[in-house]
Amino acid sequence: MKRFIPIFMLVALLTVAVMPGFASEVNIAKECPVTVSPSPNYGNTGNILSSLTDGEHTSGVMWMQKGAVGWSEVPIVSITVDLKKVQPISGVSFSTGSGDDSVQWPGSLFIWVSDNGIDWHYVGDLISLSEKQGVPQAENYADYTFSFHGLRTKGQYIRICAIPGNAFIFCDEIEVYKGGNDLLSLPTIGKPIQDTDAKIREMYFSSRIIYRLSHDADAVQHAILLSAISNSRKKLLLSRLDEIAALIPAINRQETNDFESVLPIDNNDVGIFAVYGSLLKLEGCPSLFAWKKDRYDFLKPAEVPGKSAKDVKLSISMMRNEYRSDAVLITNASNSDTEVKIKVEGIPGGSKPECLRLYAMPWTDTAVGIPVSAALVPLKFSNGSYDLRLHAGMTSRLWATVNSQKLASGNYTGRLKIRSVEHMVIVPFEIHVSKVIMNRPRLSFCAWDYCFKTGSYAVNKDIYHDALAQMQSHYIDSPWIQGYDLPTPAADSYDSEGNLVKPLIFEDFDRWVSLWHDARHYLVYPNSPTELCGYPMGSEGFNKRVGSWMKALATHMYSIGKRPEDLGLMIRDEPDEESQKVIIGWAKAVKASNTGIQIYQDCNTGMIPEKSTLADALRSADVTIPMLGAYYGGIPETQLFYQGQLKAGKKMWFYQCEGPGRMLDPYRYYRLGGWHCFKNGASGIGLWAFGDIGHYKNSWNQYSWVQNEYTPLFFRPNEITESISWEACREGIEDYEYLAMLKDAAARTKDPILTRQANQVLMEAPDAVCGKFKTFRYRWNANPESAKADIYRLKILHLLEKIK
Repeated sequence: MKRFIPIFMLVALLTVAVMPGFASEVNIAKECPVTVSPSPNYGNTGNILSSLTDGEHTSGVMWMQKGAVGWSEVPIVSITVDLKKVQPISGVSFSTGSGDDSVQWPGSLFIWVSDNGIDWHYVGDLISLSEKQGVPQAENYADYTFSFHGLRTKGQYIRICAIPGNAFIFCDEIEVYKGGNDLLSLPTIGKPIQDTDAKIREMYFSSRIIYRLSHDADAVQHAILLSAISNSRKKLLLSRLDEIAALIPAINRQETNDFESVLPIDNNDVGIFAVYGSLLKLEGCPSLFAWKKDRYDFLKPAEVPGKSAKDVKLSISMMRNEYRSDAVLITNASNSDTEVKIKVEGIPGGSKPECLRLYAMPWTDTAVGIPVSAALVPLKFSNGSYDLRLHAGMTSRLWATVNSQKLASGNYTGRLKIRSVEHMVIVPFEIHVSKVIMNRPRLSFCAWDYCFKTGSYAVNKDIYHDALAQMQSHYIDSPWIQGYDLPTPAADSYDSEGNLVKPLIFEDFDRWVSLWHDARHYLVYPNSPTELCGYPMGSEGFNKRVGSWMKALATHMYSIGKRPEDLGLMIRDEPDEESQKVIIGWAKAVKASNTGIQIYQDCNTGMIPEKSTLADALRSADVTIPMLGAYYGGIPETQLFYQGQLKAGKKMWFYQCEGPGRMLDPYRYYRLGGWHCFKNGASGIGLWAFGDIGHYKNSWNQYSWVQNEYTPLFFRPNEITESISWEACREGIEDYEYLAMLKDAAARTKDPILTRQANQVLMEAPDAVCGKFKTFRYRWNANPESAKADIYRLKILHLLEKIK
């Protein structure tokens, strides 16, 4: 499994213009040579098809238009404009687009000027400079021009070094604004730099901190200006804020190994939110109060309810034998941090019930500059209560998860007493545990863990067993190993007839199976070559040797109490045209062995014509695994093809492979996977990938140079922390079981009224919950609501209780 990168056909028409002040455009693109290139020193440099100028903006989604240029998977894109002579420069603009999980606003747009094209002087980050105009918060697709008109500099050359916000970055026009001639007499500021890329790497960390602080200060300033408090009080708060804001541009910090992008970022950020806390207090808010949103709804650090918070409670209804959660929001409306004690009362098990876990959810900033409350950090328990630190002026999410394996059926009414030095908030806590029992969920789940023996991505030997516990407690029943972990014969293992005569060594394989003794599927990615032991694919020698190997594997599966059908091979990953032929050749040889060993095959394209090599490759699989977005977003023949495979007795899973994982909506991306499976007849779902934090050393630090992690969890080198997204995965697996149990019950009951009601819900719920599939709606801050899945889940539970 590799990360999914969509491919767009681009004909690049990049407009570069020089503007005299704010007057009409003077397009000098033909006179100004433009060098547009991804930086050459950091791995994959992407591909640019052409660079032209036309003086026109694109129309429609930018990356589907001929008037735009795009780059993929590059750390820096440098665009240099030669103005032909030293000119006064008062501003710059950069037109770009966002609206897809892989295409988001740039992380930075560093501006440089030079008189000779060799010695460069740093001017500023256009993203931070344009912050005063308001950074766009697009819910759907949007294009936007980052611009700033307050520069006072000069140069013959101007360079914009763009840092992509995610896998892709696009641009359709750059404008350089001409200033007054007085700028020509100004001295050039700063030490000259020859290697701008190297300097940017050094500057990037500080730029992220400056961006965060500037954004937080602007948000608080905006709130103060809109407030109904007196002008004198506004003036006092704004003066405090100005004192902090004046320090921000000069920040120059070096990244350290222990740094984590957790809010508040530093003492300046503490001061900014303290000003906001003072504002809330002046507006009449109690210094500590609780309120509610749906637990999966997007939240902002300084968010408060629009109306008075009333009837705030935690409420969980569930079957026996499952996990369910709820959350309450707590705002510290004061200008200082406070420690609170949380005491649990009325829940079976005393002050620390075995059935209940309480979590803090700290604010972590992301590579795209949008903080999220996502990590689930277990609260520490001492002296009969849980401890929680609340930062000044911030709203915190308190998460509660109930494990009904630890509770008898019944209704429980308890409460949380949340006490600070000055205030106490009481949050009622209702739990309903049904007599209906959830057995082991039947929807298969995998996360391409690949962490056996050698570890994989963020999973090392120190946290391997923690990783196993996390996966198994969240219903993963289909672990993966690489091909080198599968017992494989050497050339001398066969006799001249192709019979396997030397025994295979199963010691490591058996140890892996023993760690996953309860798994349903044991999956292997061999990345198969075009030959085996020197015999080319398709030859008699090849087929004979593959068959002997498969029979040895099948025999061993029986010997350890497993079926050959429990072993699955994915011959190639997301196959291109060459790999499709390899899949067909290997699958033919494997199936000829008649062992029952299964072929699994993923596919990341929605373009599957009925008569094609790709269709033939997928037909050779026992389990097809289309990417969910490709399944919905492809040509009509694609869904027809997969549904035809189901009718032919094959199985279908879905898989997801989007990033960055921290910005994916826990509800739509992670939880609703189970609903999409039920709706379309899929029996499993895969998630890329359990431990993939990209090249980050610590997934708590999103200010590191490299970007784009995919895991739903948080990793430190010696620790795994759960997250709201990981909980959503588990709830989605359980949601599928609710639907499947209702389908079983509808077929079983003799009551025609209950049968009709159950079938009505089964017909209505998947479409209502899944809605119209749009990949850009995966972005967490683009989704308006997250309640429908629970609304229908509770309807299903009520019906199951009646049928029972």
